[in-house]
Amino acid sequence: MASTRSWQRRINGVHFGRLGPALAALAVLALLLPVGWSPPASGGGKYDLGLMLGDNNSVGEAFQVDNLTVFPIYAKKQPDVGKFVTLEEAVKAGKAEVRELGADDIAGRRGDNAQVNTLVIDNRGGTTILVLAGTVVVGGKQDRQVGQDFVIPPRKTVPIDAFCVEHGRWDGKRDGKVTGGKFGSVPILANQKVRGAGQYKKDQREVWDQVSKVNADNSKSASTGTLLASLDDKEVSKRRKATKKKISKWIKGVPNREMMVGMAYAVDGEVKGARWFINNSVLSKFQDTLLNTMATEALTAASAAKSAGRKMVTRKAKAKEVQGFVTELRKSAVKKKEKTKGGNENRYRETDKGFASDCVMDVDGEAMPVTSDFLYK
Repeated sequence: MASTRSWQRRINGVHFGRLGPALAALAVLALLLPVGWSPPASGGGKYDLGLMLGDNNSVGEAFQVDNLTVFPIYAKKQPDVGKFVTLEEAVKAGKAEVRELGADDIAGRRGDNAQVNTLVIDNRGGTTILVLAGTVVVGGKQDRQVGQDFVIPPRKTVPIDAFCVEHGRWDGKRDGKVTGGKFGSVPILANQKVRGAGQYKKDQREVWDQVSKVNADNSKSASTGTLLASLDDKEVSKRRKATKKKISKWIKGVPNREMMVGMAYAVDGEVKGARWFINNSVLSKFQDTLLNTMATEALTAASAAKSAGRKMVTRKAKAKEVQGFVTELRKSAVKKKEKTKGGNENRYRETDKGFASDCVMDVDGEAMPVTSDFLYK
């Protein structure tokens, strides 16, 4: 058996005998650190990731814009699970197609058997697509929102759950243009209540009711009742862009930004949700989508308050409120496990206050959540 001294001098075939005690200790430490670990940014030697949200994640100090509070979510370890692209990226690059199930028959002729609650995504590229629940796709016979988190492997075609967010249309034309049963994707998720009704409650009727409420709160309307009446409105888009710009500037100065893997947010002083990813690289793919979504939530609440003659609530939520909300959900038992037709399993939790889900992938025999979602009821 090797002596303690010889073990200290040699690990994995690397010899440290001539480095000196201090350098040898640092070299040994580097070899013993877990895979995926990365050091924090140097900020005067301070390394503070905020309040813990479990063993690996934490929530940092908040940033406020009017009635919106945004929090950074950090991770100590960030496993590398490969490259992902968003659905919007893949569709724009011609690497993916979103279409209605039943729109084509076996021979490829145009059919009229499209299904409301199921769409098909064809990943024609060589990169895995990560699709978030609440993703809004525009076209087909009616606009939809994706009903689950999905991981779609390269060159695989899978059916996905979907819910209608356009109650008054069921034809192959949108804004006078033929859709051919196909869809485009927009970089924004459905509003909190709309997404919750689909992703967690699986209730199409409630999805429609919540879409109507969002449009009413924003004082917007469309003959087909589409959620895009609010999401794609020029006035709303302009205000959303301004809010997003402020948050984006803040993110550039967030301490330990390379450790940031997600965000939590509060509207009118109440925590509404949190979403984080397995590493900073995946977050970078969805950062704009999260910012657009949070900004729209806040603008909708402000518009509703104005219409009702109320003052906009500008109370700044606290990190400990995010911690309490997330911790309670994480401690609850997994209520349901549901394998998708893609490359993941979704694990659901629920409490009196909210819903949660982990989008789990198998990576070299180990189950890893590529993204975790927490949504207030």
